[in-house]
Amino acid sequence: MALMSKMAPTAACACRNAFLKPSNSLIPAIRGSHAAVFRKRPGQLIVNRIKGPAPHHWQFERTPIRQWWAKWFGVSDVEHHERNLAYYEKQGIIARWKQIEQRGKHLEGERWDYKGWSYQPVSSIWVDYGRWHALRMRDQYEQHGHYAQ
Repeated sequence: MALMSKMAPTAACACRNAFLKPSNSLIPAIRGSHAAVFRKRPGQLIVNRIKGPAPHHWQFERTPIRQWWAKWFGVSDVEHHERNLAYYEKQGIIARWKQIEQRGKHLEGERWDYKGWSYQPVSSIWVDYGRWHALRMRDQYEQHGHYAQ
């Protein structure tokens, strides 16, 4: 026991010096693993752009008969969506016009007023043009687009 108590300060000092000194052996930063997980390769953006044209809307149908029908008689989803947007936009404008007209008629009735101050003479050319325009709007689905039917 006395021997251990005399060696303890020397051993503690030797251990402390060994831990505080920098080690002379350098540990390499390379892992000892398998092949690289991510390999460097050239970009694919340009290659993918020139591979070929984009598919047509009718190529997404399931069967050849449906593809044929969609190609020759159907419209694409994008075209259908655009037609609906144009239709609802036009309906919204017409609804707003009707709302303004109703407001004007309401104010006329409320104030016992009349539209004499806004009268403009109408020629027969304008009446014929209005009839032609009304028939055109009735028969044509969209005002601004022409689509083959």
